[in-house]
Amino acid sequence: MTNLKITKTLLLFVTASCLVVSCNLGNNSAPTTDDTVAQSVAIAFAQASTTGNFKTAQNLLIADSTNIEDFSIFTQKFNTQPPIDKEGLKKASLQNWHSSTVILDSIYIYTYTNSYTKKENSIKLVKTPKNIWRVDFTYYFNGNLN
Repeated sequence: MTNLKITKTLLLFVTASCLVVSCNLGNNSAPTTDDTVAQSVAIAFAQASTTGNFKTAQNLLIADSTNIEDFSIFTQKFNTQPPIDKEGLKKASLQNWHSSTVILDSIYIYTYTNSYTKKENSIKLVKTPKNIWRVDFTYYFNGNLN
């Protein structure tokens, strides 16, 4: 075999080996915890709401009239911001997940900042009776832990 064929064959073998090993590692990984699932929902909500993807963000809310009304106020406020601020938020990265506070096994509070405003924000997540994590947006306005 030529050196080029040997190199291609070796590269193919190494790539295939890495895929097999990574697939096997995935099967042996620790189960997903409530904290990681809740944080994933918090991140998805924060990203959607700061980029103006309100439909996605609203789908992550607790579907009650207070949350929907509060989120409507938030979206109206967001839409009145100058274009430069909207663009800054769209490009911002979420950073510094300062804390994860477990109030009960079904209520978490996540605190974070984004790279544009650098303002600390908190998101309250509540596990529904169907074991689905949802954002309690009323916490954004009043900090209610109940």
